[in-house]
Amino acid sequence: MATIPQIEASIETLPAQDFFTLLGWMADRHLEVLSSAEFEAPELEAAMLAALDSPRHPVDDAFFDGIRAAARQAPR
Repeated sequence: MATIPQIEASIETLPAQDFFTLLGWMADRHLEVLSSAEFEAPELEAAMLAALDSPRHPVDDAFFDGIRAAARQAPR
């Protein structure tokens, strides 16, 4: 499987007409994905549905402080 730098490098070598053809395809494909029933990953949908039944948390400064603290401690 190609890495992002490999994909970018191959795109940079495209002649102008092929580049614009690719842009058109990407725009069309993006709209197809957005309008499909498979837009969200099944795992994300399952997590969101499970969250509906989870305890509610007040959205206040303490909530955001907890998110910021977890983000600072997360491995990068």
